[in-house]
Amino acid sequence: GGGGGGGGGGGDTGGAGAPVNLASASAATCTPAAPSKSRTTVTTTINTGSGPGDPAKVRALLDAAFKSYDEFDALALAQLTEGRPLSTLGTYLFSRLGLNETFKIDAAKLSNFLCAIEQGYDDGNSIPYHNKAHAASVMHMTHATMLIGGAGKMVGAGRWFQPWLQPQEGEGGSNSLNVSQDDEGAFETLATLLAAAIHDFEHVGLSNDFLVKTDNERAIRYNDRSVNENHHVAAAYAVMRRPECNFLDSLPRQEYKALRELVIELVVGTDMAQHKQVVDGLKDALNKHTTKAEKLARAQAVREMEAWREVDKHAQALKRAQETDTTNDDVTSGEKIEGGAEEVEADEVPPTEPPALVLQRVSPGLPYNNTADNMINADQTTKATDTANTGSLERTSSKVVMEHLGGHYQVANKDEAKLMLKMVLKCADVGHLALPWTSHLAWVERLEAEFFSQGDLEKSLGITPVSFLMDRAKPGVTKVLKYMVSCNNSNVSTKELSEERTRNQ
Repeated sequence: GGGGGGGGGGGDTGGAGAPVNLASASAATCTPAAPSKSRTTVTTTINTGSGPGDPAKVRALLDAAFKSYDEFDALALAQLTEGRPLSTLGTYLFSRLGLNETFKIDAAKLSNFLCAIEQGYDDGNSIPYHNKAHAASVMHMTHATMLIGGAGKMVGAGRWFQPWLQPQEGEGGSNSLNVSQDDEGAFETLATLLAAAIHDFEHVGLSNDFLVKTDNERAIRYNDRSVNENHHVAAAYAVMRRPECNFLDSLPRQEYKALRELVIELVVGTDMAQHKQVVDGLKDALNKHTTKAEKLARAQAVREMEAWREVDKHAQALKRAQETDTTNDDVTSGEKIEGGAEEVEADEVPPTEPPALVLQRVSPGLPYNNTADNMINADQTTKATDTANTGSLERTSSKVVMEHLGGHYQVANKDEAKLMLKMVLKCADVGHLALPWTSHLAWVERLEAEFFSQGDLEKSLGITPVSFLMDRAKPGVTKVLKYMVSCNNSNVSTKELSEERTRNQ
């Protein structure tokens, strides 16, 4: 493939500064360091004193990145680490998440790789958006979604990308790595963090559409298909081929091949040309899951309601028998009480609570139904009725589907697992949308500046019309964004947005 492009942005792995422990927190360096044996220790370099490189400030940012979606500022980390946000965050996350330990990763080689990849990103002066800070931001949001959002455990539980770890019938699965049930999702986390780190490697601030229109060398190499994305992943893997950067060299061949396959899919999946395919695929998966869940919940609800009706029938018979014969105080346990509609055992008593899955009360006049008031959740819109009603039952069952199944989407197969992880990276790629307004706007302003720069280049080359949102003579991204927020609508038509969105990467 396009591995030959890897040398350009990687550069030398050498750098200034002596490696020290990130227990103090800091900025990463490209100087090779000794492997870290501690799960919470990362090899890196710090500057002492206040201002840029202040260890306490760096540590606070890294801790915020680990535990939250919206308290991390990648632009601030870039300043504090003097242009090392990606390698600093990456080495920190890999160590704190235990990935180095689980996958036998040499921390020095990981540091070399991340630094080389970081050197392949612009510092933000020439390319305002697709730069080192953006890569760090995407890595953070990927981590947050996988760990805090639970995507890692959800997808990893099925071992879809590690079939050799799936237990076989009659035996436990083989495990060539230090992987246990506690590490479910570790493989997927490794893949997504690696994909996040390299997803825009050597980006030149130009869209796929521009590269194709101008017959750029990359477009020729990748046959006009996902030009940027194919280059990012191929060039990054060329860097990994360097012995000092190959932090995955301890992975058995099958793990390495599975990881590489997944990383390629994830990075190429960030191409907006694949947006509809990914979104529609995920919608279909969720709809299938919801439909199946609703059917299961309805069937269970019906079974439990029928059982409850049977209990109700006996309870009513007992009540009628007691009302009919008030002279049987001396009846012993097990004797039949005659009277009413049926004969009932004297030691039969009404149930003290309804079935576990309660959707409505039956015969509310009976004493045992008083407990139903406490069983019906406040957020249920369908209120209890006096009699069983199948139609009401079906309408109400959808309200408890997710509660009935434990509240989790269940990944059905490898394709669905892959879709979920693609969506994780896609969401992380625009993760600043989830940040506080001022932070989000800072990123949008950077995107606008990059767009306008391409628009100026298009004008100089006589390309008409200038790509959508890239003509500085017209409203840019910030103007459209502010208008959409204030009016809940855009002054740009939905059709135009849809037609042009694949050109605005």
